[in-house]
Amino acid sequence: MVTDKGCRVLEFNVRFGDPETEAVIPRLDSSLLDVLLKTAEGRLSEAELKWNPDPCVCIVMASAGYPAGPVQGGFPIAGIEDAEKAGALVFHAGTALNDGGVLVNKGGRCLVVAETGKTMEESIRRAYEAVHKIHWKGVQYRLDIAKRAIHRP
Repeated sequence: MVTDKGCRVLEFNVRFGDPETEAVIPRLDSSLLDVLLKTAEGRLSEAELKWNPDPCVCIVMASAGYPAGPVQGGFPIAGIEDAEKAGALVFHAGTALNDGGVLVNKGGRCLVVAETGKTMEESIRRAYEAVHKIHWKGVQYRLDIAKRAIHRP
């Protein structure tokens, strides 16, 4: 958490959970499968981790009603393919296929859209361009993601 006194740790998360992981995975230039396999086999020291130095910005796209009230779900989601074609990595969380095989929103936090760029400003711009390609009835997302990082010393 960023405070007036700097960054403060509220908890340590030791799982591959969202949204923490979604900002890290796009920057991993090594094979995640290889790292996980070597970890499971007790050979993590043999894994070579290569990282892309470019910043990554992730924007959570949520259903109407999230987080305070009942979530409005079951609405078809469109535009994910367009966002991915433009370079975005789209993580699914609260999505499902309805009886007709159509992708719909099901939970509160439905998608996380991740984008990298050479600068924080470029990453933010690209992430929001991708988000604007995706839509469903009642979709909501914050408009201030990573803005404070631009002015950080």
